[in-house]
Amino acid sequence: MNVTELLQSVASWPTLLIAILLYGFAPGFVLRLVVMVYERDDPRRAELIAELYEVPRLKRPFWVAEQIETAIFDGLGPRIRWALTGRVILHWKLKSGVKLNRLHPGSFWIPEEEEKDAIEPGTVVKLMFDQSDGWSEKMWVIVEKVGNRTFVGSLANRPLGFPRLDIGSKIKFQREHIIDIDFDPHTQMRRRQHTTTCRRCSSTNAPDPIEDAGHSV
Repeated sequence: MNVTELLQSVASWPTLLIAILLYGFAPGFVLRLVVMVYERDDPRRAELIAELYEVPRLKRPFWVAEQIETAIFDGLGPRIRWALTGRVILHWKLKSGVKLNRLHPGSFWIPEEEEKDAIEPGTVVKLMFDQSDGWSEKMWVIVEKVGNRTFVGSLANRPLGFPRLDIGSKIKFQREHIIDIDFDPHTQMRRRQHTTTCRRCSSTNAPDPIEDAGHSV
């Protein structure tokens, strides 16, 4: 091999490597990244990988480029819309039961403050959910944490028109949002029995008879 042949051979190696990368490795690698835009259970993931190897090798880079465009609009678009739903699109909030009671005192009832004071983990409360499109639903929430100003609970109903809410969804709310309370029946019975036999518990400012472990009849 003379010097000219040696130089030509060396010069062809970069070209060969680029060809292997462009027509061999890159199309499959890029496509496997592209299909991740689709949902995990979307059949297009497996279909596109299978279709790739039916395309002639020299056309694969251009075919993969076309799939990138399709994936952005068909795969990424719906996922972005879903991520924004409930946050920007169809945003929901809790209505204030206190304000509704003030506007309609004769028809919109809310629990007394003493009843709200008795709320504890396990108590079920009703809240009013209002969506930005005007849809509203009254749903029950199981209280899990009781704070100084806020409560945290899990949704006990399956919503009809709230796409980002379902049974078990965590809900953070305040006292003013509570429009009804459903205490555990056994707890209610114990509270009523205790109150009827205790003069101190009949007072409006008396502590909760169930929570006040140190108090006895």
